[in-house]
Amino acid sequence: MKLRSEILNKRLKNIAEIYSGHLIPRKVNDDPNGNVRYIQMKDIDVECNVDVSKLSRVFIKKSIDGKCLLKNDILFKAKSNSNFACVIKKNFDNLIASAHFFTIRIKSNIIVPEYLAWFINQKNTQRFLKINSSGSTISVVTKKQLGELKVSIPSINNQEKIIKLDNLRKKEKELETKISELRRKIYNQKISNILRDIDK
Repeated sequence: MKLRSEILNKRLKNIAEIYSGHLIPRKVNDDPNGNVRYIQMKDIDVECNVDVSKLSRVFIKKSIDGKCLLKNDILFKAKSNSNFACVIKKNFDNLIASAHFFTIRIKSNIIVPEYLAWFINQKNTQRFLKINSSGSTISVVTKKQLGELKVSIPSINNQEKIIKLDNLRKKEKELETKISELRRKIYNQKISNILRDIDK
């Protein structure tokens, strides 16, 4: 008889380090000569993707040692009504995040970054974060609250299966969006043709 794979439950603080983002006390204006790329909330789409090539550049005089994001770091949106997470998938020079984010850096080999981000983005986790957040207008999750999050961790093999299925879901949603946009264009074109025929 095949035994069911064990699922571990660990507090996030026990499997990862959590770092605060970088505060720039002024409006961010893009500086082509800036020494760092700066991720803001507007730079992450609904599917938690970051297009690093489109990020603003800023010039920071003081040291950014320990602030730079690395490949497989997880960005967590802490000051928002939607506390989602996304994975940095490549190494970039001098890439930092705003103070609206926490950086989660895994320190255990029992979990992969994409699975942890997926887990954080699930409804049950989002509900837990919402309940335990503060703030009346905008929800704010503190580093301590985030660290207390209990993460359900299946085997690496099952984590990878979940990631694969989630990637298929994202691809399907992307295709559905493209099909919907194409249908809208066809519809608008037909309406334009009808109106053009009426004017003749």
